[in-house]
Amino acid sequence: SQTSWVNVTDRNKKMIFDKIMPAGSEETVEGEPPFEVVVGNAPGSKLTFNDKPVDLAPYTKSSVARVTLE
Repeated sequence: SQTSWVNVTDRNKKMIFDKIMPAGSEETVEGEPPFEVVVGNAPGSKLTFNDKPVDLAPYTKSSVARVTLE
């Protein structure tokens, strides 16, 4: 719902996605889990993993969420 920054690394620690996402945009990322995901402006963002929403609140500190998805 707001502009955010998203960074995703795969199981080999290879960056597979790094982008500023404008409000309302959507991207699909594929690779080998586990994924380390960093979301800037997490309160204004939504994350879905395997068609299920991910609650970023427990992983957010100073508006940045850091979560590992397997």
